[in-house]
Amino acid sequence: MREIRKFNPDLIVSDFEPAGITAAKLLGKKCIVIFGYNPELLKEYTKTNKLSKKCWFEARYFESLYDKADFVIIPTLLGLKRQEILYHYVNPVIRKEPADLASNKTIMTRLKLKKEPIVVMLGGSDFGLKLAKGISKIAHKLNEQFIVFGSHKQLPASKNFKHKRFAPDFLDYLKVSKAVITLGGQKMLSECLAFKKPMLVFPIQDHVEQLMNAYSLRSVAVVGNKSTGSGLEKEVRLFIKNIPKLKEKMDSLDLNFNGAEQIAQVLIDLSSSKRSAKK
Repeated sequence: MREIRKFNPDLIVSDFEPAGITAAKLLGKKCIVIFGYNPELLKEYTKTNKLSKKCWFEARYFESLYDKADFVIIPTLLGLKRQEILYHYVNPVIRKEPADLASNKTIMTRLKLKKEPIVVMLGGSDFGLKLAKGISKIAHKLNEQFIVFGSHKQLPASKNFKHKRFAPDFLDYLKVSKAVITLGGQKMLSECLAFKKPMLVFPIQDHVEQLMNAYSLRSVAVVGNKSTGSGLEKEVRLFIKNIPKLKEKMDSLDLNFNGAEQIAQVLIDLSSSKRSAKK
């Protein structure tokens, strides 16, 4: 609070953490919440699907924070369909466009890759680590090169399975990849869409935002259910078989990835209106 008072912001921007809203109230500032959970998508999902009690609790928690915020911005994955009254929706948010990177040939040479890999992004969760361990056990049965990113624990490498805890040039790997196996985090899914990569998505169990993200992509990506054992092997094999079809779907998408610029403009507009109100 001392640092916030010293900085004296025009606005306070937060995600789903209540500290941002609390600080805004104490300082008499507006709080803008930016987060990927979409209540409208949940309404659509629950028309035909059941939601666990934990997911219901998470959803109510997120929505209660939305209610306390002065303004809510929700990045989407497949672009804007319409603006709702309660929330402001923007296009996907990514770090870089594919054209911002070097050519595929240059990247393949620099990374010393002989064939396009299947990239596995598992983040820092225990669920992601379990998924990666499952893939490491079946990788030798598949004629593919798997490169796994994430986790604080090192996984043993094999002929066609490599693990990198972190890579500052991850987007280079993504650009030259054949396909991606990932969790349901919005940033990774957005970048897969921007780079037009076929996806096998395993949303973290009982995580409502990841569940909704995966659900929103069901027409263009494969949503996995079995993250271990023979069930995982079957799903990965089927995914590899369908990569060409999934690639066609990705190539047919026409999306804008200017969500970051849209958010910046909203914040500028809100800040400007606040200054004008003071005058």
